[in-house]
Amino acid sequence: DGTPVASGVTANASGSWSATFNIPASPSGAHAIDAQGASTRPGSVTAVSFSINPSISINRANGSPGTSVTVSGSGFGAGETGISVSYDGTSVASGVTANASGSWSATFNVPASPSGSHVIDAAGASTQKDSVPDLTFTVTPGISLSRTSGSPGTSITINGSGFSANETGISV
Repeated sequence: DGTPVASGVTANASGSWSATFNIPASPSGAHAIDAQGASTRPGSVTAVSFSINPSISINRANGSPGTSVTVSGSGFGAGETGISVSYDGTSVASGVTANASGSWSATFNVPASPSGSHVIDAAGASTQKDSVPDLTFTVTPGISLSRTSGSPGTSITINGSGFSANETGISV
């Protein structure tokens, strides 16, 4: 697509060469990859096509309910609007817009949910959720106190989250 990704490559005596590079941030769809050299003119090499697929990543893979999670997307449409992030099928972030390279990020707090694996997904106006590989977030149990200090006789409340659904026999 006109952006240099490798340079300084030298062909061997038979004219063959190899270069490895990482695909730069790019919007979804087909992108042309071509090559040229000191004596091989631009356009004399037939370009090949590489397709960018959408994907998401998360800054953490586990935590208790209430944990802040940042989801980063790439390979979405250039300037794509209406991107939303879902947690177990329920929207937890919406109204996100991708930049010109099809990248974006959104942050949400993990909703009340039992311990175990939960699905994070994303979709946009032109990127269907089925085209974005799901990620797994594992909820782990956590506790919090209504206050963290006091004198003997002080009443406090302890709250737990991320335990198994309908779990009984919890001791403090």
